[in-house]
Amino acid sequence: MPRPLYLRAPRGAIHAYGKPLAARRAFGPRRPASTTVVRVAAPDGLARKDLEAYRVKAGEPVSLKAEIYNFSKGPATSSLVVEAPPGWQVSPATFDVSIGAMGREVRTLAVIPGSERGLQRQALRFNLRNPDGNSGTAVLDLLLDPTSLKPSEREPFSLSVSEHWASNISGNGTMTVSGSNDTELVFDARFSQAGDRWMYPTVAFATARDWQAFDAIEVETRIDPAEPGTVARLMITEPSGAAYFTSAPFPSGGEWTRAVIPFSSLVAGAFAPADPNGRLDLGRITSLRIGCNTGRAHVLLQVRKLALVSFSKTAR
Repeated sequence: MPRPLYLRAPRGAIHAYGKPLAARRAFGPRRPASTTVVRVAAPDGLARKDLEAYRVKAGEPVSLKAEIYNFSKGPATSSLVVEAPPGWQVSPATFDVSIGAMGREVRTLAVIPGSERGLQRQALRFNLRNPDGNSGTAVLDLLLDPTSLKPSEREPFSLSVSEHWASNISGNGTMTVSGSNDTELVFDARFSQAGDRWMYPTVAFATARDWQAFDAIEVETRIDPAEPGTVARLMITEPSGAAYFTSAPFPSGGEWTRAVIPFSSLVAGAFAPADPNGRLDLGRITSLRIGCNTGRAHVLLQVRKLALVSFSKTAR
């Protein structure tokens, strides 16, 4: 991120549209803060700090707890109304609650996520309406686990005769690439020294690929040996050399594991040249890398069923 720049100028020297930039804004009288508030607690394991959202699976029930607090010196009765995205089910979607002075009531809500909006960020809004007219809202930002969605389009990954996977490994290792992209790829890496150990075999496209019609890459992988220190990642590059990758590794293990990597989840890599326009251009993809970081001296990564997928025409 660029460093901030500071500019010093005489008082009143800088104006915008003929008005001082520091023009004071007048505020009217404020309504008193509500003494009844709502907090929503989700089950452990759903929060994804890297996505700044909770990740849930389409069609899989989730139990949420709505905690309503009354911070007043007398009893209070409030109504909670839940606003859900299209296709989602919430039970109960509305209810009344009476709470004693400085008390708390907890209600359990059953939520079944729908799949209508695909990979779009969505929200559950919990609106608390109080008799005095004040209200409060708790919001949960949500993303559907892409592996719980059925693609509306799927295009198997294909290479021309001149395009093939090339070795790409840290200086303390050697690797081989075998198999076929049409069936199964096998990436075998051996490291002779300690230190940073990684392999990211690369396929460079003869001409830039246009992936704008798709939302994600789907792939199945298997790692041997599978252990927490070996994590799988994917990255794609543009003509400028700018690279976008999965900063959080995608699921992989000792058994074949399906992963769906939304393009929207990829982040710019500081290890590559800066992107001139600062964003991923899916219309100009020049290479793809799939590999892993590891602490092992020998690791085998198998890859199959690599494809471009889309979940709906309106899922973006």
